[in-house]
Amino acid sequence: MKRAISILCLSLTSPAFSGVAPEFSFDDPTLGLELPSAAVMPAAKPAAVATPAANWIGDRPASGLPTSVSDGHTKWDSFALQPTHKRIAVGALTKVSKTQYPDLIANQAEIILGSNDETAHCDPKNLSNGGDTRDLWLGISKCSDGGVVPNFKAGKYAKAYHNLGRMIHLIQDQAVPAHAANIPHFVPGARAQDGFELITDYVGNIKFTPAPDMEPYLYYQAIQDDTRRHLAEWKHPFRNCQMWLPSPAAPPLGQDAAAGPLGAGIDGKYGCGRDSYVELMPDENGSGMHQAAVAPEIGERQLSQAAAYSAGVMMAASKRLQAIKAGQ
Repeated sequence: MKRAISILCLSLTSPAFSGVAPEFSFDDPTLGLELPSAAVMPAAKPAAVATPAANWIGDRPASGLPTSVSDGHTKWDSFALQPTHKRIAVGALTKVSKTQYPDLIANQAEIILGSNDETAHCDPKNLSNGGDTRDLWLGISKCSDGGVVPNFKAGKYAKAYHNLGRMIHLIQDQAVPAHAANIPHFVPGARAQDGFELITDYVGNIKFTPAPDMEPYLYYQAIQDDTRRHLAEWKHPFRNCQMWLPSPAAPPLGQDAAAGPLGAGIDGKYGCGRDSYVELMPDENGSGMHQAAVAPEIGERQLSQAAAYSAGVMMAASKRLQAIKAGQ
């Protein structure tokens, strides 16, 4: 039996950019979607609303989040049937002009697949919170698999745009507070991971404006800095404690706080004594309990930012790659 999914149906203009973008809907890219698209998903259930403190139940079970939070179709990771990484990339592609950025449309399948590629972290244990987008752009290390620019110059377009997708994966990750604060949170093989990642799903009706033009590898640091600027204000509504705490030894803004392996001295930690973004709440009709985000507006904002920066880096990369092509 299909379980209920606690999801976010969003309508938000990213506060980092001006203007209001039109609403859009989309389906999963693995189903052969052509973009831009007018495909419409079934109406999403309303976002879970945190109950007043007097009715709040509190701590989730020690065993972790029950499967009723998500049926496995959508999560902000790369292992669900319809991963949020892919869905954000699909949403970003809806802002891409077929005439202005024809290369992105032609190679959208590789971009979407690359956005779901965990090898972008270049960590064999898959425990790193960050990665090196400059390396992926310029093809410096072996892990970059030739990078975007060298592969493009060599006519290896599938590899070039897959690596662009890998850059997008790292950029999207930095919209997740636990990644930007460098908090260890992923347990290989575990069903329940970070509460924010588990419950925050890109469904549709997200309003955003693509991030402004800059060198493609700079979007990673830009979105990480944006997330870090807000960590102090993101407090648990009932406990009044900061939910994600960066390390006191974390580098200043403008420097990668998620670089290198975990355990190197700059690990952050969950505030409030534990991961508390998702809590056990009573159903609206009082018939039972469900897991819900205590501050869904944070998820809404960060999904908008992830889509905005994903679209921005796509367009910035396309401009530079088309210039390379014209000069060959």
